[in-house]
Amino acid sequence: WIANYHTVNPGQIIMKNNDNFYGDPDFLYKGAAVSKGSLVPVVGIEYRENQVPRLITPNGYLTANKSYAQKVVPNIKDYLYDYPEYVVMKTNDYYYQDVNFSKKGEFVSKDTLIKVLSVDYTENGLPRLKTAKGYITANKSYVTKLVSNSDNYFTENPHQIIMRVSDKLYTDVEFRNASRTLSSGTVVPVKGIEYSSKGVPRLKTEEGYLTANKNYVTAAGNTNNNYFVTNPKKVKLLIDDCFYNNVEFTKKGQAVKKNTIVEVEAIEYTNNGIPRLKTKHGYLTANKWYVAKVD
Repeated sequence: WIANYHTVNPGQIIMKNNDNFYGDPDFLYKGAAVSKGSLVPVVGIEYRENQVPRLITPNGYLTANKSYAQKVVPNIKDYLYDYPEYVVMKTNDYYYQDVNFSKKGEFVSKDTLIKVLSVDYTENGLPRLKTAKGYITANKSYVTKLVSNSDNYFTENPHQIIMRVSDKLYTDVEFRNASRTLSSGTVVPVKGIEYSSKGVPRLKTEEGYLTANKNYVTAAGNTNNNYFVTNPKKVKLLIDDCFYNNVEFTKKGQAVKKNTIVEVEAIEYTNNGIPRLKTKHGYLTANKWYVAKVD
């Protein structure tokens, strides 16, 4: 049973579950709560023969059970360890098939947006980000957390946008150097999405970088604001319609009846900037005259 506990001072740990500090090694006097994900410095181990080890911290005694206390590397703050739901690649890199990075997997390019399933650790306490395609580094030199209010931004290429208000075009993704102002109503072709060092999406255009904020720009096909440009997650059909096999709606798929509830995976855009709802059955119109959000 002792293998389930830290018996050597780990230096610092991350809480894997909510727990409490205690005023004594027998855990008779409960102290302050400590929440899941907290980084806690450890100054020593209270380890008595035939008794359960305890971690000694500046705030009191804490469980040494490895199911609750995850050992981490000394430079843990150089890593994203606090479960970022989405990260963006800052450089080209690879997925790996295992947490120890012994088996290289698929290539992943700079500016790829990746959903994180969990944060796992090597035996030495190095965090890795688990994804649907394998493990990626959690090192902040390679990945950054997606901005928290990401629903306010385009993270899929809309291909063409219309300026909702006048705003500046920039020569760099960090928006340090403005080049010229684009007036309200201007149509702009978009080459792709890139991200700032803080995980803010930008629209890459032929002339430079433009905000991806939906308060400033909208998809060219959404001039009347009658399309969903933020994933509604679930919609109900307001009329009989059908799914399509591609985003351009050139290949019709199965029929879908009025009042059917459909789960939406993402929003994608045609070459002309018309939003579509991506589902497991194919693509569906994002027009609010045809579908309504279900809460």
